[in-house]
Amino acid sequence: PAWTKTMTNTQSTPAYGSLVLANAAGQAYAVTCTGEAFRAADGERGWGHLKAFAGENTTAVVEKDRFFIWDRNGLFQLQIPGSPGPNAQAAVGKSLKFPDMWKNYMIGSPLFVNGLVYAVGDKGLLRVFDAEAGGVLYEKQLPLNPHVEYVHFPGLAASPALAGKYIYILDNQGGTLVLEPGREYKEVAVNRLETVEKK
Repeated sequence: PAWTKTMTNTQSTPAYGSLVLANAAGQAYAVTCTGEAFRAADGERGWGHLKAFAGENTTAVVEKDRFFIWDRNGLFQLQIPGSPGPNAQAAVGKSLKFPDMWKNYMIGSPLFVNGLVYAVGDKGLLRVFDAEAGGVLYEKQLPLNPHVEYVHFPGLAASPALAGKYIYILDNQGGTLVLEPGREYKEVAVNRLETVEKK
């Protein structure tokens, strides 16, 4: 396919994470987990990668004219350039810096719901970030049971997901937490499936 050929011939900063679609100036762009983007039609660079890129990312989450990525330095909110091009750069907006990467390590992508960003660390720490105000609304150690052991047991590695009116957060031991979106922590249920692994 043309897409495969285009992206194969494009020079991108090496990193983990899938490509996600963003629209800028009426055209489709593929956004990488480093924050850079390439025009889907021909592979031309739309904007460069996050300058503070520290080499470890989740897949980006695009929300209208901005997108969010996690990096070793924190959770970054970036503005999609109004005039994309090889020299354009996504402006860094209100973001969340993490002082201790390993305490706040993320594998799954954040989730954006009604102006709030839900970020879950591999050890079960949930942070809810107000994207407009730029502050953390609350932090909560979730009542899940992740197995964290480098490298085969990554703890909470699935991205939180919105389905219907609830958010679902999974660990790697058969646990699922059901959360009501909002500015306060409202746990609906914790469901557990038996696993063969014994910790």
